[in-house]
Amino acid sequence: MPLNGREFVELSGLVPGVGTDSGKTGSIESKGTAAAFGGARSSYNSYYVDGADSTDSYFGQLVSSPALDAIKEFRVETSLYSARYGRAGGGVISVVTKSGTNRYSGSLYEFHRSEMFDAIPYFYTGPKEDRPAYLQNQFGGTFGGPIFKNKTFFFFSAEFYRQRKPGQFIEGFAPTALERQGDFSQTINPYNGQPMVLVSPYCDPPQTTPGPPYCTQPTIPSGVLPTSLLNPLGQALMDLIPEPNFDDPVFNLRVFKSGKRTTDKYLIKFDHNFGDGSTLNGSYNYGVYDNVVPGLTPHADMNYYDYGKTIAVGYTKPSIQNLVSDTKFN
Repeated sequence: MPLNGREFVELSGLVPGVGTDSGKTGSIESKGTAAAFGGARSSYNSYYVDGADSTDSYFGQLVSSPALDAIKEFRVETSLYSARYGRAGGGVISVVTKSGTNRYSGSLYEFHRSEMFDAIPYFYTGPKEDRPAYLQNQFGGTFGGPIFKNKTFFFFSAEFYRQRKPGQFIEGFAPTALERQGDFSQTINPYNGQPMVLVSPYCDPPQTTPGPPYCTQPTIPSGVLPTSLLNPLGQALMDLIPEPNFDDPVFNLRVFKSGKRTTDKYLIKFDHNFGDGSTLNGSYNYGVYDNVVPGLTPHADMNYYDYGKTIAVGYTKPSIQNLVSDTKFN
């Protein structure tokens, strides 16, 4: 079944009364895919990975989302929960990851999307090579098998997501050549259309008495900053801002930039069977989400970084007929 982004939570939309959104980037919003149960918020759900609670207690999000190829089965419950569940006003989503078997087996995969495979949009009139670059790769693999046949097994999964997002139009303000030298005599205030008025940030003469007014800031009638107010650090910061490229009194800087989004997922799992029929299993699921939203300059890019990890250990032991004890630690 094709899944854009390959997140298992999106499959919960097959259940009646469940609405799913686009894939999330791991920042504040739920990792994987946001799912709303019966009109409740997506942060009202509970998530379990290998029996371990994997719900962020602050944002109500999924802490770690296993790769799709590492999932053996999952279950969605929307009402009449078992007594073992609680706190969820929305739904309960449980997932069980794969385990190794007596045979070594694995998989490799890659899903590739690029603008080079796309036709030119109908209303686009420019050359094809000038279109905004778009690139998305999702690749990974799994491998599992026995450590001791019929006794101890392992399973490993790794998945990587690399996306160069479509470019977006950004507009803002850049200082003119005169303003970069401290000359604001030709600058017009874009909010009232009047000449810009400069105010000295320093008291002249310095205030010697305590209490208000603290400082009567005089204006600079010439509109040109004196050299004593030009700071080398401020000038260095000014050089980081691009030159204006558009004739507009307010938004004279227009750029077209794209951001990046990366995700790394890892899972390692061990299973051991004891002679009395009891089993011990443990899994470690780790995910890193890094989403860059472009700004006017590379220094203005916003980087939303988040990671989550879940450690689950389970011990299952048959006690007497029709009675089994199941102990979980996470």
